[in-house]
Amino acid sequence: MKIWGLILCLLATGCTSVGKLDPLYPNYRLYAEAVDANALSADYPLYFSRRVVDQVAGDQAAFAQLGFKAYMLREHSHSTTVGEDSGCLTVNGYGVGGEPLTFYLAYVQEGAEWLIDDVNVVFLEPEQAFSTVAKCPEETRVGANS
Repeated sequence: MKIWGLILCLLATGCTSVGKLDPLYPNYRLYAEAVDANALSADYPLYFSRRVVDQVAGDQAAFAQLGFKAYMLREHSHSTTVGEDSGCLTVNGYGVGGEPLTFYLAYVQEGAEWLIDDVNVVFLEPEQAFSTVAKCPEETRVGANS
């Protein structure tokens, strides 16, 4: 009986710690659902950092960039790296015409929330492989040091 209790305790602990290991992807999925539901215009402060919200205030072209998820119709894979108060999420998938693309997202923790603070959208050549590790946007921009 003690063994079953230990097993159940370990399983419960393992299940609850998964969310702590990857808080970014579930938040990305909430953002993606808002874009898919055309609800981003009202809800964008729930998904983006204060810095980004301040940057797009009054700039319609910059605001339109917040809907970057619309470029990707089908996800293929994702990977995450998380530090104490920041992290990076890489999402690989396919666009409208079936072309491969990758989103590189930087997140910051503001209070209890993980919010998107930077994004780089990279359209890949068909022969290029998807990233298998999480990278931050600044690592993927043209001219970035490898």
